[in-house]
Amino acid sequence: MGIDLSKIKMNVPAWVQEVLDRCESKAAYFEVQIAEDLRRSADTHPEMSGEDFKGYYAEWAAFMFSGSTNRKSIWNTYFGPMMTMGDTASPDLKALDEEIITRWEERGRSVKSPVMRARYADLVWDMKQAVTGERPSYEFAQILVDAYDESTKHGLYKMEMEGVGWLKRAFEVSLSLGDKDRAKRIVASAFGFYDTVAKPRLIGVWIVPFDLFYDHRELPLCQEDPRFTTPTHSEQSFVGSRHHNPWQEA
Repeated sequence: MGIDLSKIKMNVPAWVQEVLDRCESKAAYFEVQIAEDLRRSADTHPEMSGEDFKGYYAEWAAFMFSGSTNRKSIWNTYFGPMMTMGDTASPDLKALDEEIITRWEERGRSVKSPVMRARYADLVWDMKQAVTGERPSYEFAQILVDAYDESTKHGLYKMEMEGVGWLKRAFEVSLSLGDKDRAKRIVASAFGFYDTVAKPRLIGVWIVPFDLFYDHRELPLCQEDPRFTTPTHSEQSFVGSRHHNPWQEA
């Protein structure tokens, strides 16, 4: 990057806030779209001060980091860079500092959009210790679980598989907290999500509740929902063809 942002005091320019406010008013959008909107606006402000650039970078990076429930990033975090080239990562965790984390904390507590609120809170929960050496407050784990749940229930995804990812992340974090009430709520939300979007063309969504919760089937809501113990013929056939059929195991 060539700039040590930790030595610069951050200022969030008005044009950055305008982009964020505009994105917050949208019904549904990809998180990365926010980063792209910020980048396009930044192209019209080529003479940014170091302070303004740090404010821009804090927000651009927030929505450019890519999360994965299937593997850890190069930093052993949930969020990783969107791109890597040799030793260069973009965005780069090494460019973050306590001031940027504090900005995300403030936004995670205050922003109205559940999609954006989940992203800020998740970044704090995932990255604060790696950046500052301090553990994040459990408040942010609770915020991210609730906000991902709200985002899915309100259909704020552009593609259904986004909702799948949100629910997976919310469930994993709620279990890591030992928060059984939130975990049970996500189980119920996953079945509600299934009921809302499951269609023949969305075959990847058919199996979401079963793939996600089978290893945790001792949870009461998993046991109580008859679809978990007695799937439909289509669901059972799909599971069998995909991996194995857990309902036929001893």
